[in-house]
Amino acid sequence: MVLFLHRQADDAEASPRKIRLDIAKHRNGPLGRIWMRFHDAYGRFAEGSG
Repeated sequence: MVLFLHRQADDAEASPRKIRLDIAKHRNGPLGRIWMRFHDAYGRFAEGSG
């Protein structure tokens, strides 16, 4: 599985940050994008909308 994380440059100071997770390669599954939020204070990702 190959995953890429991408964040918007204009969203660098916002908390929680919007992060796009791109699923680029998956042997037995679909490819796609998932929007997530990264919470700096906890060092965690949570499901979110783009």
